[in-house]
Amino acid sequence: RCGSGSDDDESNDTPEGRRAARKRKVLEQINETFAAEVAAATTARQKPKRVIKLPDEPDVSEDGVITISLRTPIGTICQRRFYNCDTIQCLLDYITTQGFSQTRYTVSTSYPRTLLENPCNSFSDYNFGKRVTLNIEEKD
Repeated sequence: RCGSGSDDDESNDTPEGRRAARKRKVLEQINETFAAEVAAATTARQKPKRVIKLPDEPDVSEDGVITISLRTPIGTICQRRFYNCDTIQCLLDYITTQGFSQTRYTVSTSYPRTLLENPCNSFSDYNFGKRVTLNIEEKD
């Protein structure tokens, strides 16, 4: 050993050294336990992400098909075909794939302005016809 040896607080050969080593070990265990608890709490708060699977886009010549044009807040227009029996959730999933999060954006008709809030409703519930233009808007 270098130095005086017997005056070293870190040495396990003295009562002070053994106490310091025990204290370090206890503090390390507390830190490890705390880190594990924080990691577990963070994981528990995070919702598992839902994988978006859009239904296949129907052919324009098929029966019961609606063409939806979406005006976006940035001025672009997105267009896609759905079946009349598809739900609003399919449309919300589609806008998510276009970069508009369902938590920040909603879809509405122009006039009379109606929010399409119930994801379980189908397009036929709104009597849109064969073509409709809807608006993607930021939620308040």
